[in-house]
Amino acid sequence: MNSTDRYPLLCGTDTAGGVSNKILKKIVQAGKKKNKPYGDDDFTELAKIEFKKIFKNKNLEFIPMISGTASNAFALSLMTKKNDYVICHKEAHIFTSECGAPEFFNSGIKLITISSNDGKLDPTLINDCLVDNIDKNIVGISVSQLSENGTNYSIESLKEIGDICKKNNLFFHMDGARFSNAVCNLKVKPFEMTWKIGLDCLSIGATKNGAFAAEAIIFFTKKKICNYKFFQKRSGHVIAKTKFISSQFIAWFQDDLWLKLAKKSNNIAKSFKNYLVQNKNFEILFPIDGNEVFVRVHELYYQEIMNKNVFPKLWSTSKNKFVILRFVFSFDFTKKDLKNLISRINKIKIDS
Repeated sequence: MNSTDRYPLLCGTDTAGGVSNKILKKIVQAGKKKNKPYGDDDFTELAKIEFKKIFKNKNLEFIPMISGTASNAFALSLMTKKNDYVICHKEAHIFTSECGAPEFFNSGIKLITISSNDGKLDPTLINDCLVDNIDKNIVGISVSQLSENGTNYSIESLKEIGDICKKNNLFFHMDGARFSNAVCNLKVKPFEMTWKIGLDCLSIGATKNGAFAAEAIIFFTKKKICNYKFFQKRSGHVIAKTKFISSQFIAWFQDDLWLKLAKKSNNIAKSFKNYLVQNKNFEILFPIDGNEVFVRVHELYYQEIMNKNVFPKLWSTSKNKFVILRFVFSFDFTKKDLKNLISRINKIKIDS
């Protein structure tokens, strides 16, 4: 193996990335200062101020969390009761990858899934679903931004979904694990993609974009929350030293670090896409709206990719000997890493 091929290139998820130095420094700062526990600390108060400033909303509620799965599930549980239903996409993380967490956090709720080729819901599909499930107590809609296929909803499509929610008295939730990547790609302000289009609740993640472990639930409509402090305690998600979560958000927002990091990873993905269009072994499946690239390749080619110490995520397999791979680029995947990645792929020779 060539010396440049020895170290693994982890490009199947952005959670394989490190932590921004600026965020690390803020964590250390929090560690050197004594504060009140359970969210009554100075860092959490400052983080709340930053969120209100970033989203231009003085009335939002900020709930620091340590897990994206818990953020989604806990948020949904606060807006639902037993025997309620929530609409989401068939490939949504809350349905495919969270082991029934929404149902666990609120026993009795169920998810109704909708299929589409681009990983997104649209007004027609939602309205058809509401008509077909008139016998069920549907109370909300959850979207992912970016979607599970790496595509983003336009502001116009989000507003249309928001209008449906308002018309049918449904809550509107967004899984924003890659919210920052979508903001950069659409070149919009955070408030334009949230409460301005009718969003009630956002689960926002910084962990995939430079943080150590920092997630949050943001409620723009407080009337949707039901005694959250009680249920947060009961579920085991009150964080004793909340300052270590909040401090990360302070650094993340400072000088637009969160957008700078997201732009870096988005640009790497777009550069990789420019290479892929010239390589006949890859079929690009979806538009590159963020830092994810989905491709179809022959399974033998995938084996050779791994033999080069390159590790995308195996997304799915099929009977025709082709597989779907997901490449995801973290904020610290450098141009040098990309050059190395392309170099390794170029060395792959498959006999036809």
